[in-house]
Amino acid sequence: MIYYPNGKGRQKHFHSGKPLKQRPTVAEFQRFFSNIDDKSCPGCWLWTGLKDKKGYGVFCFRRRNMGAHRFSKQAFDGPFKLGHQANHVAKSKGGCENRACVHPDHLEPLTFKKHLKETAKQTKAKKKKIMDDIPF
Repeated sequence: MIYYPNGKGRQKHFHSGKPLKQRPTVAEFQRFFSNIDDKSCPGCWLWTGLKDKKGYGVFCFRRRNMGAHRFSKQAFDGPFKLGHQANHVAKSKGGCENRACVHPDHLEPLTFKKHLKETAKQTKAKKKKIMDDIPF
């Protein structure tokens, strides 16, 4: 959910939607990169601009708000097929699983069903690691 400065809250899901139809201009890329911190976490591009409540970056592209990670993956690697979402690649596969990261190499396009399966795997692995770290 994004809250706008005028005080009117509006729910919007930014993690799926229509693919980019046109390549971004140089000015749009410059505006995108002005919201990236690539020094604090090696290998990642951390989004410093507006974020939604779940911690994903929000980028306004041609008067349309969309997930910054979704914009990044499509801007660098081409548009998604309709119905695909940007998934943060698991650490075991060379990714970072950081919601603020918009590095295109740390993202992969997946269908909704595959995205749910991957998320469930990542959550299960995190819970197992936490349980393994607890001394009994």
